[in-house]
This record gives sequence, C-alpha cells and structure tokens, in this order.
Amino acid sequence: LGPQEMSAAASSNAPLRAPLRGDFTTAEEEEYEKQLAQIESEFQSSQKALTDYLKYKQRQLPQLQIGRSCMVVGAATALLVIGVLSGFLLSKSNVIPDPTFVCHGDKVDTDIETACWRISRVSVAGARRLQEETATPYSCLPHYRLFVDGNRKRVTFGYHSNTDLYKGGSQTMAMIVVHGALRDSDDYFCMMNGLMKQQKFRNPNDVLIITPDFVYAKDWGVIASDAFWNHSKPEGDWRAGAHSDPTSGHGRPVSSFQVLDSFIHALNDTTLFPNMNEIALVGHSAGGQTVQRYAFSTLLPPKLRSDLDWRFVIANPSSYAYLSPIRPKFSCGDCDCTSKECVCSEACTVDEDDPHVDQKIAFHTPPDKFNRDSTGGFVCGHKYYNQWPYGLESPQPYAAQRPMNVSLELYPKRDVVYLVGQNDTCNDNIPVCNNDCWQRDNACFRNQMDSRCPAMLEGPWRKLRGLLYKRYLEKFYGRPVHHFDVVPGCGHNATCIFYSPTALKYIFHLNHTTMAEDV
Repeated sequence: LGPQEMSAAASSNAPLRAPLRGDFTTAEEEEYEKQLAQIESEFQSSQKALTDYLKYKQRQLPQLQIGRSCMVVGAATALLVIGVLSGFLLSKSNVIPDPTFVCHGDKVDTDIETACWRISRVSVAGARRLQEETATPYSCLPHYRLFVDGNRKRVTFGYHSNTDLYKGGSQTMAMIVVHGALRDSDDYFCMMNGLMKQQKFRNPNDVLIITPDFVYAKDWGVIASDAFWNHSKPEGDWRAGAHSDPTSGHGRPVSSFQVLDSFIHALNDTTLFPNMNEIALVGHSAGGQTVQRYAFSTLLPPKLRSDLDWRFVIANPSSYAYLSPIRPKFSCGDCDCTSKECVCSEACTVDEDDPHVDQKIAFHTPPDKFNRDSTGGFVCGHKYYNQWPYGLESPQPYAAQRPMNVSLELYPKRDVVYLVGQNDTCNDNIPVCNNDCWQRDNACFRNQMDSRCPAMLEGPWRKLRGLLYKRYLEKFYGRPVHHFDVVPGCGHNATCIFYSPTALKYIFHLNHTTMAEDV
C-alpha cells in the first residue's frame, strides 16, 4: 500500500470494517468503486511489502518463530486490505492516529530495528517533517528530552537516541548527528544506527547515537517547555546558531548552539558516562552548516578533558563562515539575484574538468560599492555578503559572547574534518551542467543548495565551495589547518558520504588520521 492509504488507515480510531453501501453519498460510492478496482494490484503490493518485512525480521531476529511471523503477515495483510476499502472515509477524521500504525509520544515499546524498518518503508511512520510544517507523528524510535543548560530545567529539547542521556551508560563513544533541512532526525538516527553496526573500529555496544530534533512551532508533539525555531532564514534559523522563538521554552529563548553545548556537557559528565573518550559531532548539508558554524563559535575548549576528545565532521554544506571579507573571484555571466536565489546566464569562468580548478581561482576583497550593478568581476553583488552566517559581521548573540579574535585563534586548534562529495557539483541555476554532477540526467538538480548571492560568492557548487574554503583557510592562517577529503563516487547524499571508508575513519577512529592523509 502507498503512503496515502497507510495514512488513511492510521488516521482514525474508528472500527476497521468494509464500509456499507448505505453509508455512502453518490460521490463516495463512485470513489468506493474506484478503490475496489484497485484492490488486486494494491493487495499484491501489500503482500510484497510484508514479505520483505518478514525476510527482514528473519535476518535481524533469527529466533523469531516462523509460525508467529506468518500470523503477523496474514493479520497485517487483512488489515491493510480493509484500509484500502475504508481509507478515504477514515482520512476525514482528526482523531490521534492509532498506535497500531503510528507511534506517538515519548514512551514506545517498538524495538529500534522495527522502527527503522517502518521509517524506511512507510513515510507516515516517521517524523519526516518538511519545511512546510507538515504535522506528522513521531516515529516509533525512542524519543527523549534534554534540559538546556542555564534555564533551571525550564527549557527542554527533544532528541532520538539509543539511550536516555540522564540514565548514563558504559559507552566509550558518542555520535551527535545534526539532521538536514528536512529536519528528519529519525532518518538520520536509523542511517547512523546501521553505520554503527557496519564499522569495525568499535564495538557497536560502545557507541551512543544522538540525533537532535530541531522543531518548529507547528510540528507534531511540541510541548510548552520545548525550544522551537521559526522560518527567519538564514539569520534566524537554527543552523546559524540563532535563538529559539521567544514564545518557546516557557518564554526562554535559547541558541541552537547552546543546545549543542548542553549535549556535550551531559556526555562530559563522568558520573553519567565514566568511559566516554570520544565525541563526534557530525552534520550533512544543512547539518554540516550547523556543525561548521558551531565549531567556530562554541564556547567550549578544543580539548574537553585529557581523556576525552571531540571532533567536528562537516559534510557537503551549502556554505561556510568566512573569517575575513575576501572571497574567490569568478563570474557566471549576468546573475539575476533575489533574496532566495541567483539565476545566472552563462557557464562560470571556472574549468569544471580541471582537477585543480580550486588552485587557479584568486581571492580578492570586493569593491567598496559592492552591489548588483557593480560586482567588480565577482559572480554577484550583495552589500551584506559578509554578515553572519556567511561572514563574521553582525554575529548571533551566542557567537558575540566572546571576542572574535579569540574564536579566530581557537578555530585552527579544533579537530575539524570537511568532506565533500566528488559529484556534488550541481547547480540548476547555471545554464551549463557540470560533467560530474550526480543529477546530470535530472536537470542538474542541486538538492536545495543555497544559491543566494552570499553563498554564490563562495563558489558555484558545493564541492568547489569546500575546496575553495580549504585554500582560503590555508591563506588566512598561513598554513594547512584541519582535515579535508573528497569522497569518491558521492553526490549530495548523506548515506553515501558517511558509509564511505573515508568518513568511517574520521568518525570512529579519531586518532587514526593525520594531516598527511588529507587531500
């Protein structure tokens, strides 16, 4: 069954039965006939999905009895078929979803493997919020709340994890994985749960996974104490370190970076996690933007304690925080820029097939009168191009708590990794598609890449933006800093990036890497 049918069947507490003809209006009867005509194909699809599930459970839980599984398959298939017949009527109900189909709230009994299977197969089973604030229930994953530091336990923040942080544990490593723009923390948890089991560096039982859940006001399950954010992007967004909405958290706004500090403080508590020796803060795409700005701004020291290291793994972000006003100088014809994006008329003045193209682009300070009509040879013009989060001017209150020169001094001392996909070279707002673009056959789709003018001034696509930022940091500090790598065969895909041998060594084997190994 498709997501709509599953959602319909899940959206009511009404008894599940085949509707009677007398219950229908003429229009509803016509709809009923259409659904009947589809039953055979839908039923076959249901059987295949449930058969896949049975095979999955047999692989994951060998002790599962075949007889019991068959009973589950038979009962579930019957239930799904009835859902097809009555779905369009049940979908009219606003009753809280039946937990048989969708788990909601903080206390659930579903095991992690089953919850992740549901998320991968049926979109309505997981949070999977879109930016339009689609109200969807929590997934069946364990969901906990953290008290944000400095608020007398008045402000809470939700997260998925394989344990409640306040109960502590014997784990030696923690991964804090920041989700992307879709805010699908359940998807990211399941992805990293699979990764944890495949890696060979640590015993999976020693690894703690945490996926913070940055919510908006209308998201499902938000309570009065929860910090939530708004749509004021980029300055007012969670990925830039902005404070939460003033009406959230009992009227106590907190920075998203303060939230991340709170996670680190909990993991650094030896009474809770006496064996903890490594923390990896990981982010892809919008999550990568968050982690990069946090790595620069955090008020915590580069070394948490003598026996506890922490590392920032930044993958395929749309932009970086530049530390001075200079930017790479290139152009792409005439670029028509709005507050949301730039659309350019020509191919950019960069040789896309040159493997050393990043080495041939010069950095300059834009002219004083930097605007759309006087770009000075740059790709576009914007008088606020150097403001936070693209530059260091007008920083968020969290970053402004410490003198900027101190943050600049500490940044190269932090253990930071930048990963870019070899094929994350797409920009559908440029008329010529890069030959390496992983979406070349799909109109060069850029996967929600930031193409505002301040972002375009960092490069035409994500891979080049990363390589140019590497060069920029070397120029700024006068020496190589941090770790940089290009991940072969990957576009803008978190699973491809994080499951690669390149990412595995950085995430799970912190002391294994040296500067000599980098690109």
